Amino acid sequence: MPACGEPTPIVLSPPAIDIEAATEPKPLPPIEIATDPDAAVAYDEAIESWGERLRTAGVRLCLWFVDNGVDVDCGA
Repeated sequence: MPACGEPTPIVLSPPAIDIEAATEPKPLPPIEIATDPDAAVAYDEAIESWGERLRTAGVRLCLWFVDNGVDVDCGA
């Protein structure tokens, strides 16, 4: 506590790595997916992987908020 008797505010924020992961841009489709089946499969895999990373980061963020007093169901 500072000398004046006022409590020092505590600034809480979730881990930056999770914030950054949750805001990762969606992969853009290459033009080749229209004609190349291998490119289409690679893009599908990239989208699936991106979605999993976003979901995982979202759950970690949700659990961080729960740990800090927010009453929410994270669906983990």
